[in-house]
Amino acid sequence: MSKRFIIILCIVSLGGLLFGFDMAVIAGALPLVKQFFGLSPAQEGVFVSSALLGCIVGVFFTGPLTDKYGRKPAFVTAALLFLFSAIGCGFSPSYSILIASRSIGGLGVGIASIVVPLYLAEISPSKFRGRSVTCYQLAITFGILFAYISNYLILEYTSAQQNELWRTMFLVGAIPALLLCIGVYFIPESPRWLSKNGRDTEVAAISATLGLSDIQEVSHVSSKGNLRDLFSPIYRKAFLLGLFLPLFSQLSGINAIVYYGPSILLESGISLNNSY
Repeated sequence: MSKRFIIILCIVSLGGLLFGFDMAVIAGALPLVKQFFGLSPAQEGVFVSSALLGCIVGVFFTGPLTDKYGRKPAFVTAALLFLFSAIGCGFSPSYSILIASRSIGGLGVGIASIVVPLYLAEISPSKFRGRSVTCYQLAITFGILFAYISNYLILEYTSAQQNELWRTMFLVGAIPALLLCIGVYFIPESPRWLSKNGRDTEVAAISATLGLSDIQEVSHVSSKGNLRDLFSPIYRKAFLLGLFLPLFSQLSGINAIVYYGPSILLESGISLNNSY
């Protein structure tokens, strides 16, 4: 891998880190938000699920928009949504604005979940493609860990009143979001998308910058496929693995633990500081 490619990989992986952070930061904030706003069980459920609803909307529109306008504008959009969400949650004066801010963050998650692995697959040399896309999944895990550690440090070492600590928890997410906002201006557009749109001169320049020795590898655009192709022998095994691994991951109930882990321990009699 070239040095330039590694830098781009690190910048793009911030989208995965923010994905994980946005999903996990609510675990520590939830008991404090519930106390601050006096939430009912129904309101608590809306608060937790608001980001997921935004994510659904983001996923639904991202594919067609990235095909039309490119991968890089989608990155800029996701980065700004993450930043606005972190600031909005941190300074929310009311429950309704907090829900709206969480939904905005969910939109960013939905966009990032599509564009980050897609972009990494399209800019990576074939021999590094699998490892590059895996960095996105690893970044999500680091984002979850980052959220839990930052929440713990805020509870343990911040002198602010306990019912205001949740604002700081959300504002921490503005740091990687701001880094992503800055970083996306230094990454190139996907060479595959450029090739698809007939911008071959830019494809050659970006391929040389990224150290892609075989320009044909990125400039070749295959004919449009269909769903039946996914079940052909050459793709069937990879398709089924890609389908069932995340399916079983969700069915395991891990999201409930990510969202409600500290709350469950808190209800069991463990202090919030020791529930991480």
